[in-house]
Amino acid sequence: MILSSGFDLASTLLPATIILLAIAYDIVASRKAWKWLTRPFHDFMALNDLLEPIGPSVKVPDNTSRILFVLATVSSMGWIGCLAFGIYTNHTNQAIRALIFAVCWVNASFFGGAIYVY
Repeated sequence: MILSSGFDLASTLLPATIILLAIAYDIVASRKAWKWLTRPFHDFMALNDLLEPIGPSVKVPDNTSRILFVLATVSSMGWIGCLAFGIYTNHTNQAIRALIFAVCWVNASFFGGAIYVY
């Protein structure tokens, strides 16, 4: 199947997929590689860890929280401006992307814990 861009799907994508699956199988089949890949997940808390007393809480300076809040708010305002420009120029893809980023940054600035400092 040749696509309109001249890309032959059967002669390029299929062999590449088979090669990648073979490499992935070789990596996963090796016990050493499996242990290396799963090593970060062996240090999680166990039930016995819950019986120990909790250590002192870490105090975050107020300036750090305020700076993060201001930076997230400025970034969200910038993405809201990009959203308005995308709507004004009828670029739907740009407007949708800007809307997603604006919602994420508004969420990070107002519900990320930094607002509780004030």
